[in-house]
Amino acid sequence: MRDLGIEFDDAYTSTSARAIDTLKIMTDIPFTTRKDLKEWEFGRLEGEGEHVNPKLPYRDFCVQYGGEDEFEFQDRIANAMMDIANTTEGNDILVVAHGAFLGQFYLKWEEYNKINRKGRIQNCSIFIYTFEDGKFILEDIVEHDFTSLGL
Repeated sequence: MRDLGIEFDDAYTSTSARAIDTLKIMTDIPFTTRKDLKEWEFGRLEGEGEHVNPKLPYRDFCVQYGGEDEFEFQDRIANAMMDIANTTEGNDILVVAHGAFLGQFYLKWEEYNKINRKGRIQNCSIFIYTFEDGKFILEDIVEHDFTSLGL
């Protein structure tokens, strides 16, 4: 974030320990945890391997296992982000969430995006949105090259 020259006024994260840990690496400002920023609810499939997932789009696949429908998930996260955008007093807001969150939020606001996503969402991707006239507009996606880490 230092390389991008971004300093945050407010910060939010899902209640997931890994999201909280990531936020603490990114900033040392006080933050708010929110359950409505959590990952897609997969029901009884939580914690299972990728081999149980159908091909995208999932639509209502998870419902039969007690999870969320794709559009319920999109609405939940869009409402959470709308609430944050409308109630925070800051201009630059950090929200640490999850890959499916980013993918579904992208789809929810796709018609307003200034750029298009290419390929899968990588870990530690940064999606930069502006919020104007009640709409989220994707301005940029920052993806990191971790090859130097030998991962």
